[in-house]
Formats: sequence, structure tokens, C-alpha cells
Amino acid sequence: MSDRAGTAIRSAGDADGDGLSDLLINAERPLGGSSGVSYLLVGVNPQTQANLSSSQGRQASFEGEGSFDLAGNPLSGAGDINGDGNNDLMFGSSSNDSNRGAVYVVHGPVSGTVLLSDADIKISGDVATTLGTSLDGGGDINADGFSDILMGAPGSGTQQEGSLMLFLGGN
Repeated sequence: MSDRAGTAIRSAGDADGDGLSDLLINAERPLGGSSGVSYLLVGVNPQTQANLSSSQGRQASFEGEGSFDLAGNPLSGAGDINGDGNNDLMFGSSSNDSNRGAVYVVHGPVSGTVLLSDADIKISGDVATTLGTSLDGGGDINADGFSDILMGAPGSGTQQEGSLMLFLGGN
């Protein structure tokens, strides 16, 4: 099956609190669909091969909202957005909502299957902004003690000049 696993791969930071860095990996077209699914892998030994279809080493999976969302490309650890002492995770979906795009934040720690429609935070784009095409943890930009998120929206503006959007943590 052409899952396109590995379309996006990023560090999740220490998502499970064991002191070791964990890994997020995206499969853009799981089971032939286009909703997107991402996996949180913990305790993966770089000397061994991980199997995304088994639960060994897999802490959680994150499933896109709609049929053509391509959710999870991009994806990243987000730092601690809500100030609870746990690392959070973020997932982009530039095709969500008729190319308006969306960014989802899931507060850690997390395990099992998470539907991104039930994410702790969903930030939606306006008109055809393609929000969520790029994203990254911005650190604590305003020095309030919470991690912040930078989001790209290349389709925004009347001439599609694009924009960079900032989400301040702690909200």
C-alpha cells in the first residue's frame, strides 16, 4: 500500500516524560486514503527497524479530520504550550476546510489513537490561506513562560503574498 510514510519526520521532544527524545512520523495516505495519520514513536532504538502498523514502540497515532486533509505534514514537538510541564505536539493540514488549512495542538502526554477533530486546540485559516503548510515551535517569544507556535500561510493575502502567524501559548 502506498501510505507515503515518512512524508514528515520531526523530533517530538520528550513527549512521554522518560528523559529521552521521541519521534513523530507522518503517513500522508494511510490505507490508500488522504486524511493523513501521524505516529508518536517512543523508545525507538536507532539500530532497529520500527513497524508503524504494530504497537511496539508506538505511543500514539493521530488521525486527520477529513478525506483529503493530508494532516500531519508538517508536524513537530511544540514545547509546553499550556504550562502543565509536559511537551505538546502540533500537526498542520494545509488542505483542511477547502484549502483554508488548520493547525492542531495536542497537549501531552498522550497515548492511543487521537482524532485531530478532538485536538485540544484547532487554529483554522481564513479563505484559501493554506494555513499549516509550515509550522514550528517558536520557543517563548514573549517571555511569558509558555511555548509559542509559528505558522506559515502562503495562500493568505489578496495577492497570495503569504504570511507568518504567531500563536501565543498560555491561551
